[in-house]
Amino acid sequence: ALEKATSKVGYNVKITANLLNVRSGPGMNHSIVGMIRKNATYKLLEIKDGWGRISSPAGWISLSYAIAI
Repeated sequence: ALEKATSKVGYNVKITANLLNVRSGPGMNHSIVGMIRKNATYKLLEIKDGWGRISSPAGWISLSYAIAI
């Protein structure tokens, strides 16, 4: 599962939620900096504690709402 990955980055994920918040850091306590839509694909740059960092929009997404493609 993506939540368990720690070092494997550089692969793409597809968003499964209708709308997903992009946050300034890896966690719910970080501010929302944008939103992304279902079925969009993004390249993961970093993974931390079940969160993945994407570049555009720049920020972190919960990997509970993404699947590896």
